[in-house]
Amino acid sequence: MPVRYPPNEVPQGRVSRDPRTGRIVSYAEPEQGLIRRTARRLLSPIIVIPVVVIGAVVLGVLIYYWTIFSARIDNLLAGEVFTRSAGIYAAPKEVHVNESISPEQLIEYLKRAGYVEKTQQADNSRGRYALNGGTLEIEPSSASSVDGQKQFHHVRLQFARNGKSIASLADLEAGGAIQQTWIEPELISSVTGTQREKRKVIGFSDLPPNLVKAITVTEDRSFFDHYGVNIRGIIRAFVRRYDTDPNSPLARQGGKYYAATREESAPVTGKNPAA
Repeated sequence: MPVRYPPNEVPQGRVSRDPRTGRIVSYAEPEQGLIRRTARRLLSPIIVIPVVVIGAVVLGVLIYYWTIFSARIDNLLAGEVFTRSAGIYAAPKEVHVNESISPEQLIEYLKRAGYVEKTQQADNSRGRYALNGGTLEIEPSSASSVDGQKQFHHVRLQFARNGKSIASLADLEAGGAIQQTWIEPELISSVTGTQREKRKVIGFSDLPPNLVKAITVTEDRSFFDHYGVNIRGIIRAFVRRYDTDPNSPLARQGGKYYAATREESAPVTGKNPAA
């Protein structure tokens, strides 16, 4: 049986030597430190493998729900913010062959009626249009059907060379030429929600600059500088929540509210309080 001898010079460890020859006859390695023993146990396969599996499952769940809710938010932002519950509309617009109207005028009417370009993301209930040179394609909205019957046709208009009149009309669903067609009417007024409120969807560019500045100064001054999470604002709100300085604005507002409440709840008597 081969015998392995330790080196002659051993810096650490428990060593036993032969008193006659001075040769090392036994050697024990020094005990590892607490940190090294802990790291060795934490990095053992019995711990690393379950942690990796659980981490992969948690990461997969987070990515799944992030994708689902991100798509929902994008769809909501791309479509209508409010859903109309009732509306008052004007009469539908009739267009016919040889009518004196330009593509720009007709597109302006379509926009007022709620139509959007085909390349633009929007709610499916809105009509679509596409202009290609002197040809204008109009596709009615899905909300224009009554009892399953479409009230407006999916048509293609061909304008004259001078661009000031309609040269021909074609029904893309029936596949034939027509002489006239109807386009969905403009919305005059609408009410939304249980309170029957009148609302109008506008874009960010329609807001007055002073209103935007007032809201951002009041709510979040660095709104246009961060990516949705304002760490400084969160810390500031946390500090103000537990601010006990009597001279702070929150404390003064609380004092005013307390004094007003005391005055409202005080009993009314015929005596003069200063007497």
